[in-house]
Amino acid sequence: MYEEYFGLTRKPFEITPDPAFLYASPQHKEALASLLYGVREGKGLLVLTGEVGTGKTLLIRCLLEMLGPETVTAYVFNPRMSVMEFFQAVAHEFDLKGDFFNKIAFLTRLNEFLLEVAGRGEKALLIVDEAQNLSLPILEEIRLLMNLETSEQKLLQVILAGQPEFHRIINFSCMRQFRQRISLRAHLSPLTEKQTKAYIDKRLEVAGLDGGGLFTKRAISLIHRYSRGIPRLINVICDNSLLTAYAMDERRVHSSIVKEVIEDLEGRKLEIATKNAWPRDERDLQKEWSEPRTLERPKRWRWPMAVAIAAMGGIGAWALFTSGWKNLLTFLEEVMRKM
Repeated sequence: MYEEYFGLTRKPFEITPDPAFLYASPQHKEALASLLYGVREGKGLLVLTGEVGTGKTLLIRCLLEMLGPETVTAYVFNPRMSVMEFFQAVAHEFDLKGDFFNKIAFLTRLNEFLLEVAGRGEKALLIVDEAQNLSLPILEEIRLLMNLETSEQKLLQVILAGQPEFHRIINFSCMRQFRQRISLRAHLSPLTEKQTKAYIDKRLEVAGLDGGGLFTKRAISLIHRYSRGIPRLINVICDNSLLTAYAMDERRVHSSIVKEVIEDLEGRKLEIATKNAWPRDERDLQKEWSEPRTLERPKRWRWPMAVAIAAMGGIGAWALFTSGWKNLLTFLEEVMRKM
């Protein structure tokens, strides 16, 4: 919508992981070089961590482009599953033919496949995203997959990408065998304010902007302060800021525009829910994760029915003590006919 207005050939702040928009910060360069070295040298198990939105998926996409077709890849992006479902997902990604209803059948076919890949001089790479959601049984199976090797090389390379909580999981004493299998760890940190400016300029340049200065210095400072240097949040704020500037017929994005966008994203202009609204606090969300609520139809008839019964009782008492039983019976007959 705003691309032509600002002289852009494409949208610069999409949240999809397009390798063309990679901003190679020092930590991104180091992490990418480490992963590339680990896969090419057959190091086995590699771990990539970073906060939500720091660019782990984008980095992996860039890694796959650099590895090329000589690396056969399986990508599991949602590992919240049972062990057999995990095996079936890996088999599907590697395009292994056959039905695998038990562990022995899967491991036999996988070992045959990996030997075929190695015989062609290629490498097999398994990437598991959202690794912090992996169950301990699946982590143990991944450790055992590292035993698939020849006397000269590992047959399977594995990259586990996840949030920093994954470090806490694998640092437990019961995970020491798994931890010893890790050959390399890489971590992505949030961007500094200087890197945030370079990140924004890089994406605008790739999108076709001729010259810089589209975002003012104060606007960039506010973007960094709100986003805390998380690239995904930077993209969301910048995209909305460009749209708002376009709607206001502004040629530059000023801090006032960014402030308005942040207020909209925070919902500060919306009506705040009452204190009794669900969820009341984070404990409600945690309970929802383990024990989902039963969705029931709201029983809106209870209060009106109670009021109606109370009114009928009051009127009945009045009729009883004023006109006697005859009037009360006549009143109740009329009420029954109306119902």
